Amino acid sequence: MKVSELIEKLKSCPQDARVVAPGYEDGFDDVLDVEDVFIKPDANEDHWFYGHHEHLLKEEPGAEKAVRLKTSRRYGDGD
Repeated sequence: MKVSELIEKLKSCPQDARVVAPGYEDGFDDVLDVEDVFIKPDANEDHWFYGHHEHLLKEEPGAEKAVRLKTSRRYGDGD
């Protein structure tokens, strides 16, 4: 995905939403798409090997709406 494509996709997202991306170890992956998700902010602060925020399957009390960058490594894996 090129910057111009990402900008177009982000224009349709909530403009005040946090942007999150899956992370693991090192290196880079291509961004393929974006999607709206719900997260529990700072849920994994004590576990360095998880992302800082927990992915929620639906809006729950305390959930925050966010925009997830879907990458080539993690696209379509159920996360």
